[in-house]
Amino acid sequence: MKVLEPSQKENTPKMKAKTFQVGGYDQGIDMLIDQFQHYLPEGDRCYSCIHCRANLASHNDLISKSFQGSQGKAYLFNSVVNVGCGPAEERILLTGAHTVADIYCECCKTTLGWKYEHAYESSQKYKEGKFIIELAHMVKDNGWEGSDEKRKSIS
Repeated sequence: MKVLEPSQKENTPKMKAKTFQVGGYDQGIDMLIDQFQHYLPEGDRCYSCIHCRANLASHNDLISKSFQGSQGKAYLFNSVVNVGCGPAEERILLTGAHTVADIYCECCKTTLGWKYEHAYESSQKYKEGKFIIELAHMVKDNGWEGSDEKRKSIS
């Protein structure tokens, strides 16, 4: 085993050691990984990051296509995967004051939209805990072939 000097350790890429269970039993196998990507079920219609193709949301979690982001149209989702969340902040949006947190792709770190943390108006409370992803940052993936929406690009 090679021992690194302290100055060499600073220049070494940071990776996380994980122990995985194989067949339900802990085999004690340590593997170095850079990131883990969650994949939605094969054949399910889903939306992916346009920049790195990481799965972001299932079509089943789509709530509305009637939202506006800073870069144009946006969709509201009940849940997302492979997404990180920044710090919450108050913003005045088209529908009033909200506490939101920017969300980003965990794989390529692109800002995708935001998460609604708190809505101040009672008519907007349904958005709390939901996610906005701008169309400029996502593409349709998996299972769209037999549906009415055959195009990969979103419009």
